[in-house]
Amino acid sequence: VGAMADQVTLEDIHQVPIAVQNLNVDLKGKYKLTNESFVKKLFCGVFKAKNMKELTETINQGAKSMKSIGIFKNNSIAVVVNKSGTRLSPDITIVAEEKKPYFISAGVSHHTQSKNLALKLHGIRRNIFGNGETLTTAISYGQADAGSLNIIFQKPKFMKSKAPHTPDFGTLDASLEYSGGTKFSSFIEKVAGMKFQVRSDDNRNYFRYGCVWRDTLPLTEKDKPPSNSVLEASKPSLKSYLSYTFLNDSTDHSLVPTKGFYLKGDAEFAGIGGDVSHVKLESCGRKYFALSKSISCGIGAFAGLLVPTKDFKPFGAASYINDRFFLQGTRDLKVRGFKEFGPMDEGDALGGDTYFALGAHMSYCPPIKAFEDYNIRLHAFTNCGNMTLLNDGSDVADRMSSMFELEGLKVSVGCGIVAPTPFGRFEFNLAKPVNGNLGDVNAQIFFGADSAGEYS
Repeated sequence: VGAMADQVTLEDIHQVPIAVQNLNVDLKGKYKLTNESFVKKLFCGVFKAKNMKELTETINQGAKSMKSIGIFKNNSIAVVVNKSGTRLSPDITIVAEEKKPYFISAGVSHHTQSKNLALKLHGIRRNIFGNGETLTTAISYGQADAGSLNIIFQKPKFMKSKAPHTPDFGTLDASLEYSGGTKFSSFIEKVAGMKFQVRSDDNRNYFRYGCVWRDTLPLTEKDKPPSNSVLEASKPSLKSYLSYTFLNDSTDHSLVPTKGFYLKGDAEFAGIGGDVSHVKLESCGRKYFALSKSISCGIGAFAGLLVPTKDFKPFGAASYINDRFFLQGTRDLKVRGFKEFGPMDEGDALGGDTYFALGAHMSYCPPIKAFEDYNIRLHAFTNCGNMTLLNDGSDVADRMSSMFELEGLKVSVGCGIVAPTPFGRFEFNLAKPVNGNLGDVNAQIFFGADSAGEYS
């Protein structure tokens, strides 16, 4: 027997023939709202497993799906091979405990576009119909937010699989949004609308349709009236659009990565009814290298292009100011160290129809316990980039080529400290514009949830 055991390999065990007979569900704990058929569908692939290796892979995929849905406690999910079956024809039991169906929290959030902080009240109702559905409500108010309301209904595994013993797939998000006014660099935007999003199970592909009413108002200050450009651009509009996002994130940390690759691409097509018609493209790529346990470096590149398409003619009209790209200066980590970035009129930022930004950094984690435990790092960086409008009467090709001329290029260098927090990525930087104006800042503090890849 000993001689035979020495010849048995892990691959031999993996190839042992197996045929699952029954699949059971055992819900523990106080809350038992989930339909057993929903859980069984997540693991129905076990009936196709022909050997131990395929069975293990299928069970792991089912457990991963259960965790991603967010209605079960992660440490409560277990799979038991019951003794009631034979050695080669076992019964499988899925054991899990549901989270509380209600959850309410309050805290500080970060507006993705305006880069400003706001107080947020957040509520969740889980497992509404017993199939993993979630209703989320968020109310926020802040210095740059006159009040907003978002209601999102999420349905996991909403696309039915026609193949036998194959789990359903895809997640549907249906949302309503309202904003009483969010402050940007030179205007205030009010929004009311709806959006439908379909997301793949691997979180790499996102398909959306949205229809929103927007109104832009000039941002007025006591000692400065709004510029003519902002006054002319301030008008209501109805935007109906389709969009697609591809995301591939293999980094080791969403907020302070030290190795891995991040790639994101967005494409938006507006003009399915409404007033707005354009094609908008944006991409981001970042690569990180771990030089040692405590030292890493990274490079990043960002680019965007907005093409108004009135009457199907590229650049046939001016773009809407609230569709343009805005790099928020002291609140944006694509280009650190500048108060404003891109075209200006009488001190008002106008945004851009196209931009690019490049960045490189090196980070170091000192051998201090608090730094090592919380992944706090010191970093040195350099950023450069430019932004321009393409519909101001100049030749489009000339305007795009002028972005890369050294005379107009924005470049900065600096150093600082970066740390992940429950509220997002925190940075305190000292930055020096290399060829900026005398009014550009030399010190910058940033706090925000930039886990979406908006930092270099």
